[in-house]
Amino acid sequence: MEKPAYFGCVDLKYNRDGKVRVLEIGDGHTSGFTGSGAFMPRAFQKMGYGRQNVTPVLDAVVENKALTHFAFVNAGFGGLRPASVVLKRTYEEGLANQVLEAVGGGHCVLKLLDRQRGCGIVAVSPDQLDATLRALLCSDTGSPAKASTTVMAADGKAFDSTHTAEWAAIADAAAKQNGDLAEQVLHWKSDECPFFLAEALCESHLVIGRDGELYDGTLRVGFALESNGKVKPVGAYWKLPDTPAKQDVNDLSRSVVSHTHGGTGTIECNDEDLSAVWEVLEGALTSILDLSSERFTVGGLLEQLRDEPLMATLALSRVAAGLTVPGVQDFEEADEVLLLAEKAMAAEEGLLARMARSYVLRTRGTVTARRRGNIVTVSAHTYMINVNIMCRKV
Repeated sequence: MEKPAYFGCVDLKYNRDGKVRVLEIGDGHTSGFTGSGAFMPRAFQKMGYGRQNVTPVLDAVVENKALTHFAFVNAGFGGLRPASVVLKRTYEEGLANQVLEAVGGGHCVLKLLDRQRGCGIVAVSPDQLDATLRALLCSDTGSPAKASTTVMAADGKAFDSTHTAEWAAIADAAAKQNGDLAEQVLHWKSDECPFFLAEALCESHLVIGRDGELYDGTLRVGFALESNGKVKPVGAYWKLPDTPAKQDVNDLSRSVVSHTHGGTGTIECNDEDLSAVWEVLEGALTSILDLSSERFTVGGLLEQLRDEPLMATLALSRVAAGLTVPGVQDFEEADEVLLLAEKAMAAEEGLLARMARSYVLRTRGTVTARRRGNIVTVSAHTYMINVNIMCRKV
């Protein structure tokens, strides 16, 4: 008989000096495992596990990079995360210095909070940071970016919008100034989340790819979270970036960012590396993913984010959506959580508030559709393919 367990994965950088830096946690049930990692979902099943969904609050924490970072810090494992800072997506003079001070002054990585599979991730050197932030956070004229989607307010009036043709122009301008940023600019301009994450660039020990070159890969470790709170390793493999280490100095991202799909592929992880990493991860994951903790309740989430109303709004909206999935489907509670989300940002104004309100309204539409049995899912990957196709037509 199958044992219910949550199938998760951890992406991390690992040096053989024992340093582990967790980049993010993912839901293994929905993550992509390609190449040398294709065995992991099968390994989960062979271990006798059956799928178990986690609470909507934990789902919100796992799917938001800032909330994941806060979870590590609040559980006392902030040392496993790179030096990081969460900032509002508003460009201002001195922003680059603020980021550099927070991450230790060296190379850093800029991330959207809710994008997956490497979308929107930009690694940048200190001397290029200000120009990169301008490209990601401002329009092509250098002014603060407009809302990137048409957003409807409760009174039915539309806010300002930036259309597909403008996204293409912005991406083209950014690409000419800052290397191969075009795709990432599109992700940033079309994202509703009012925040971004900046963290210190971390490196793994170099591994040999199938072409014989050395790569700074990202180690993905699978785990099973059992109903009793114990975690068990499922396996691991290396995801490789697009180019070998230290060779693409003009585009740092290509040599350090490993995508779920694309790049130069994947390679196996040896037992020695997995054992060393799991020795660090086991206790941390057990504590961080403690579902009995007050942190994983709606009240606990609100308490953690009491000074960040927009972040609270985003988190609660995600929780509300999670309350409507098959196997949970508590629509009354979903409605109550959405009301809390709206209340959290009631006094907020400006572009970032409009972006957060867009997220709430879209979630309310999702809740309504699921209540009526009309579930429509559009993956972010498919969405961006369609956007890119439209951009090529303009």
